[in-house]
Amino acid sequence: MALHSRVKEGIQKSVKLDKIDRKIIRKLFSDVRVSNNQIARQVGVSKEMVNYRLNRLKKRQVLQGFVTIINNHKIGYITSITYFKLQKVNHDREKEVIFKLSGCDFVKCIATCTGPWDMFVVTASKNMLHFNQNIVEYENIMGENLKKKRSAIILEEYFMPYDYITGSQRKLMARRQTREKVLIDRIDNLILESMSNDPYISLVELSKRIDLTPEATSYRIKSLIKKGVIEGFFPLVDITILGFHWYTVSLHLHNITAVRENELIKYLMSDTNIVVVIKTVGEWDIEFDVHIENSLKFRELLMDIREKFPDIINDLESNLIFNDYKYTHFPKGLSAGFPKNI
Repeated sequence: MALHSRVKEGIQKSVKLDKIDRKIIRKLFSDVRVSNNQIARQVGVSKEMVNYRLNRLKKRQVLQGFVTIINNHKIGYITSITYFKLQKVNHDREKEVIFKLSGCDFVKCIATCTGPWDMFVVTASKNMLHFNQNIVEYENIMGENLKKKRSAIILEEYFMPYDYITGSQRKLMARRQTREKVLIDRIDNLILESMSNDPYISLVELSKRIDLTPEATSYRIKSLIKKGVIEGFFPLVDITILGFHWYTVSLHLHNITAVRENELIKYLMSDTNIVVVIKTVGEWDIEFDVHIENSLKFRELLMDIREKFPDIINDLESNLIFNDYKYTHFPKGLSAGFPKNI
């Protein structure tokens, strides 16, 4: 487990990045597939230097891999977040639960945390009935170790690059909403499946898998990007090695107006330490992910938000993410309705 973990609390080693490393990492956050040649031109170094730096980042375990951001809503799935509180659990039992959850067909993400909750699971579901079936499956896996849970359905997600690392100007990377569904066929599905955790697979290899020419494969990828099914590509960076901690914050709102809600979301998106902002319907209203150096700075950030939006923030809840064990935007269950052979 944790093959491509973005956070491992308790790891003591630390890596310092120089200006070139930071620039290369920033270029990896992109809405198109970028080659090493393109990165070299944009950063102002040779292709050989880019290759060397990328290999060094991987060797130092800063760069864990790459992920394609795939809009599940566009292809007919809803996404949910469920937090779980456990009881009567030891290390071995926790590992067993995480292992079994990781094997569930529609699980996108699993992470353990400290705070009010012990872990959370992000799920793709066909509809509300299927969502309930997925939650029941998780409850059965946890059995008597489950104390309580809470869930919310994601309405909108905003992804930002890690500008706190790179020092770049804040820019929205991807915006996922529930509207405008797109029909995909089995070839599209195979492309998404292949690229989900290997976005830089070569066109030659990918074309062989789907039995198309490289030119036709490239056209398909560009079409999926244009339709908003593929929203972007980004690197999996282990932030703890760089000296940062990962928190999730859930906001409970009241007296909400559309204007104030939009102002809150825009304000959260403007903070370089906030990398994901999520609008939900359920037991809380807004959730955001924070990457930050220490608890004092985290508290200052929360106080700043509360002071600027006292009229609509009723309560907030935070969790320190301890370790993530699975992260994908295209879990295997999404391919269940498509045959493997073309």
